[in-house]
This record gives sequence, C-alpha cells and structure tokens, in this order.
Amino acid sequence: MLNEILQDNNIIIIPSNIKNKIIKQISNKLINVKIITINELKEKLTFSYDTRAIKYIMDKNNINYPNAKELINNMYYLFDDNYDNKKLSALNKLKQELIDNKLITIDPYFINNLNNKNIYFYGFDYLTKYNLKLIDILKKYTNVNIISKPKGSFNHQILSFNHLNDEIEYIANDILNKKIELNKVYIYGINKDNELTINRIFNNYNIKINMPPKISLLEILAVKNYLKDFNLENIKEPSIKNEIIKVLNKYAWCDDKSSIKDMLLYEFQNTYLGPIIYDNAINLTNLFNEHFNEDEYIYIINFNNEYIPKIYKDTDFISDSEKFSFLESTNEKNKNEKNNWNFIIHSLKNLTITSSKNNLNGPLTESSLVNDFNYEIINKEYETSNYSNTSNLFNMGILLDNFQKDNILNQSLITLLNTYSKKIYKSYNNAYSKINYSSDFTLSYSKMNTYYECPFKYFCDNILKLNEFENNFDTFVGSLFHDILSKIYNKDFNYEKAKEEYFLNHPFNLTKENSLFLNRLLNDFKYVIDNLKLFYNNTKYQNIETEKNIEIDIDGIKFKGIIDKVMSYNDNYVLIDYKTGTPNIDLRLIKYGLNLQLPIYIYLTRQIYPDAKITGLYLQHLLKPQQNKEEGVSSKEVYDKSLKLKGYSIGNEDILKDFDPTYQNSDFIYGLKLTNNGFSSTSKVLTEKDFLKLEEITKEQIQKCISNIKEAKFDIKPKIVGRENISCPFCPYASVCFKKEKDEEYLSLDDNLFGGDNNEMDH
Repeated sequence: MLNEILQDNNIIIIPSNIKNKIIKQISNKLINVKIITINELKEKLTFSYDTRAIKYIMDKNNINYPNAKELINNMYYLFDDNYDNKKLSALNKLKQELIDNKLITIDPYFINNLNNKNIYFYGFDYLTKYNLKLIDILKKYTNVNIISKPKGSFNHQILSFNHLNDEIEYIANDILNKKIELNKVYIYGINKDNELTINRIFNNYNIKINMPPKISLLEILAVKNYLKDFNLENIKEPSIKNEIIKVLNKYAWCDDKSSIKDMLLYEFQNTYLGPIIYDNAINLTNLFNEHFNEDEYIYIINFNNEYIPKIYKDTDFISDSEKFSFLESTNEKNKNEKNNWNFIIHSLKNLTITSSKNNLNGPLTESSLVNDFNYEIINKEYETSNYSNTSNLFNMGILLDNFQKDNILNQSLITLLNTYSKKIYKSYNNAYSKINYSSDFTLSYSKMNTYYECPFKYFCDNILKLNEFENNFDTFVGSLFHDILSKIYNKDFNYEKAKEEYFLNHPFNLTKENSLFLNRLLNDFKYVIDNLKLFYNNTKYQNIETEKNIEIDIDGIKFKGIIDKVMSYNDNYVLIDYKTGTPNIDLRLIKYGLNLQLPIYIYLTRQIYPDAKITGLYLQHLLKPQQNKEEGVSSKEVYDKSLKLKGYSIGNEDILKDFDPTYQNSDFIYGLKLTNNGFSSTSKVLTEKDFLKLEEITKEQIQKCISNIKEAKFDIKPKIVGRENISCPFCPYASVCFKKEKDEEYLSLDDNLFGGDNNEMDH
C-alpha cells in the first residue's frame, strides 16, 4: 500500500518511530513526496518552540525544566481564545505571552501550501481523538485519506513458564532453533526486572542484543567539570565533546551558559551516550505503530499484569473533569490501551508471547488481557539446550535445588544428570585463583582500607567493579555539608547562597520525610558553622585550606586523598576530617594497614609540604546528637561537647597553645586537660617523633598495598579482632566468597604502639 501512495505532491503523515524505516524504503525513488511525522504535523498546524520558551516559563513561574515543558506541551490543546476554567485561562494567557514575545513560532505557509495536495495518514494502529482533531483541521483545506492497518487474523498462545529464567532460556533456544538472523529479531518487554537475566542467558549463547544506553552525560566527570567552568577546551574525549555540543546547539541564543546551568543540568541528566550497536544483533521494539517485514520475528516477554498493559491514572495536567472532547479520558485511554494490544497481537504473524509466574522479585500475575480477550495459556517447563553447556550446568543446579528442597522433578533433570556429572553440584572451591592483572590503577585511603579488610573485597569492588556507588540521602547530606564547610572561611561567604548553589548543582529527589529532616539538619548546621568560626577567632592557625586535594606518585601508581581542612601557622600543621557519623580513631590496628585515614593525611601533607610539623590530627562531628544522654546536662552543653575535635594533639605546650589557647581545660578539643602531673589520662597527646612514626608506618603500608595489588594478591582473607569480624558484616560479596574458618586472619590490638597509651578514641 505504501508504494501506491508514494506519488508526486503527496504528503504522508506517519508515526515518529517508523520515519527512518520509511525513508530508507524510498531512498532510491525519484519522487516529489513529503513525509512528516504526526508530531511535526501538530507543530505545523499549531506552533513550535525552542529552549528560549522553556527558559521564559521557568523564570516567570519559578519552576523547573520538566514542569515548564509540561505547560508548553499542554498549550497544544488550546484552540480557543477564552476559557472559563481558571487554570486553562492562565495557561492560555501564558501561551499568548510566548506569542507576543516571539518565543513560539506559528507556520503561516503550511496551510497555504496544501492546495492540490493529497494527504495520507499511514502506519497507525489507531488515531487518538487529538489526531482526529488535527485531521478535521486539514480537511478544511485539502483531501485527507486514512490508510488503516488491516485487522489481522493471527491467533497466538501465551507460553507460561514457572520462572523468568526458564522463559528467557526458551526464547534464546527458540531463536537458535529457528536459525533466524539476529537482526531480524525484535523483543518487546525488556525492563529493569528482567535485564540482568536476559544479559546473563544471552551471553551464555553468544547472542548479541542492542540494549538502550545506560550512562547519562551528567554521570561523566568531564561533563560535571564543564558545568563548573563552561570551558569546552578542557574536554579531551571527542565523543563526549560532540554530545555536549549537540546539547549546546539548542542554546545558541544564550552567550552566558552559566545563566542556564539548571537547564543544562536537566539536559545532561537526560542525554545518554549511545550504546555499542552491533550489525547482527537483536533489536528492541516499542511495538506500537510499528511495521514488520514478513521475515522478521517478534517476541513479547513478561506478558504479566505487572508490565502489560500500561495502566493510566487521572494525573494529566488537564484532568478528566477539565478535558476537551478531543482528549481521551483516563477510562478511554485504558480501554484503547487494551484494544490496541489485542489489535497488534492479531496483526503479527511471526509472534511469540511468553510470561512467567515468578521473577527475581517474587510472584507475578498473568496479564488482564488474557481474560479480556480469552487468550489461550500453554504451561511450559524448562527444556535442556543443545547450544550452551554453561546454561545447562546453571539450570541443572536450579533443578537439583527444586528436587531436594520441594521434591519437584523436572524431566529435563534426568537428561542433564545423564549428560553432566552430579559431583559438581554443591561443589565449590572458594579459594581465589590468581589472575593476570594490569598495574594501571589508582589508590586512596578507602580503597586501601578495603584491601586490608579483605583483599577479595577489594578485587570485587575495584577490579571487577561490582559495587556501584549509590548516591543516597546520607551521602547527599554529607556532600552538602562538606561543600558548605569548604566555603565558610571565604570573606563573601553566605550560608543561604552556598546552600542554594549546592541544590542547584547537585539535584536530588528528596522525599517529603527527607526534606523535613534535611531542613532541621540545615537549621542545626548554622550552629556548627558558628562554632567553627568561634574557634577560628581564637587560634593562631589562620591559614586555612579546605577540600585539599592531594595526588602523588608512588612507584608509578597515583595515590589520591582529599583533606577536609588543613590549618597551619608557620610550619606547624593541623589536619581535620569532618564526619557526619560517630567520630572514632583507633590507631591500634595501623600496623595491619587499617584505620589509616588520618595518618595517610600526615603522609600526603608532608609530601607537598616537606617542612611541615604535624601538631594535631582530628576528626570533627557535624550532626547534632539525637538526644541528651547526660543527667543534669543541658542540650546545648551536649551539642557543644559533640562538636569538639576528637583526635591527637602535640604534647608540647608551647606549640599547642598557639592552636588552642584553652588547652589547659580545652573548650575545643575533646578530653584535653592539663593537671598538676601533666596532661590528664583523657588527653590524647603525641610527641613530634610519634607523628613521624605514624607517617613512616603509613608509608610502609601504602607501599605494601601497592605491591600486593600489582602482584594480584586478592585472597579471601577477612580480619578478626578479638571476637569481632570487622570485614564481613554487610559485605555485598558474601554470596560469592563463601569464606571458611581457615580463611580468617586474627589481629591483635597494639596497646603499646605509643608508649602504652590507649589509642582508641572515646565515642
């Protein structure tokens, strides 16, 4: 039918998702035909806009990018001049403002050029009421033809499997059994709940699949840095630079990119780096308004109510009670959704539909479409594969588990046991096998501490990169406080401005509860800042460096560290690390490479300031204590006490008084007090030689760690201190390491490291 309407002077309106496919089909035809999408038609009959309009609405209404865009998109439904509804009247007024300010464009030529043209709507499963409204407008000027898709007569069964694993195994084997070219296979229904299973199984069969991109531009460090200085020259990777330029091209009207930083943040967060596209690989499809050739095969997976059909709710900007006659109500949209699914299923010849009774998240229910349209369900069991030993062995383990635990016997288990040895079942050697490893890596305190807690944990974290960083509420709060504290010693510091700048540059989706809690924390945080400034006004250590980023080369390896605050006076230096959790220093394990964060700061500082004499090493708590636990002590006294520096001070009074003039009964350092017999037992004091000794121990442990990593020593070796396992609790790799008692390494606390002083800090 398409060839019949490909005639000179015709205009063909098509769904957006098939535009490239249609253009490819006619690329060798010399005809004067215009092909536009339904979205392009909407703009030609109404208006088009660019990012200037979004910026105008954001500023005028003080709203974010997506909300501003939603307002503009709802303006497409406004065809009249006046509305009784207050919300729609305000929206219409805003639309007129955009027109008056030339921020939206109305095409005056499209309608006038429709004379002697035939317009065809082609490729739509169904047309919405709004589409029909546009068609009515067109009919006033020219002839309009709707080429409806023929109603199909293909009937398909739903293949139901006990588990998602069995469902995807079937699909992989079905593709191989049918000997289909992979680039002629399309899958609908891949989502976050089945993606891992699909990748695992398809990899076992060496089946390539073109998955959607995963990494947004905002996740890339170079892009984050660009948002700080807006200097494209600093971006060295051409592919990343090109993606940024594509975004910036939409903002060519703006010379000062810093003024649209919030818009660029949204754009970069929603712009993804393209994935690797394979020539011979399975492709994904959205199924709706799609066209498939006779030799193409489609698989609909997870035909379960949790995923299919989509359920609409009355959450549109224009609610059901306000909707015009040319907009579907929520009930109509849900009815259309179901009918469209039924239409598509009966229209496709080479279609396979599968579902699961369970996935990794738990039980699933069959799609409501099964009862609505009386689809036949065929229950299927797992069957062995002729294409992958890896998958067969994996599934043999599952089937043996089911048999031993629930006495469920799958007939395929007998075949597998006759093919593979049962001895491998529940046999597991948890010992780490040495790998060939490149020595190109970077090291920091956290990575080093992980290595000394358990080398295998380091291996999983940093070599296999299994542990993705999660920016949760706690990390967001910690980063926010650190950022504000890095600016408090600036002459132009403004608390509210610093807070708002961080929110703007680091968007985070706060729940209502989190927002309330954060407001309370931020209110308390003002007191923390006042406390820090009070100390600053009393100390001679007036030279302050915050967020001191130090990177040095050790045996060809980069070692990085960020010190929250470095305070100095002449050649005397104090190093401070902020904590939102409970501050605690225990130096009794440093000879094992553990708890070396502050000693590492000594080492790093003296690498860039060789003449530096360390006179203090502290952690500082930032959050207000949850409750007053001391009888007869006021809440303020408890708070003040919690803000005191916790750590080690130089035992030389002549030096210490310059840092803390109240050192004799310190107002600022926890436990520091001078008695008639010298410093009290609660005082944590070290000599200059002690600080140098800490540096030397740290240097040895860093070099040892680097050497071990270069030699790929990643054995399973959790550490036990007393009766406490300090490595395994909450470790995400317990399900793969299966550590045994022989793997454990027992450590003893060294209470005599600094002349018998108990180095453990009080909580």
